[in-house]
Amino acid sequence: MAVLLNKKKVVSICPVNILKSVCPSIQKTRQIRRELLTASKVVTVGQKRLESLRERLRERRIKGISVDCQTCEYNKQTAE
Repeated sequence: MAVLLNKKKVVSICPVNILKSVCPSIQKTRQIRRELLTASKVVTVGQKRLESLRERLRERRIKGISVDCQTCEYNKQTAE
């Protein structure tokens, strides 16, 4: 039985077409977003902490997910 891929979950810029739910780079970005969301709901968190999380998220967006493709365990390129 063939496994069908959900086209909406395939990363379009990833050269190996990894699912978003599996890609380690996207998981890192989601983790930063979750931290920022939970930190923004807590009153005792300092403004410096929120700003550092926002800055990390901006850096991830600027770099993109293809930066981590060289170290991705799913990217099995043949040695030439």
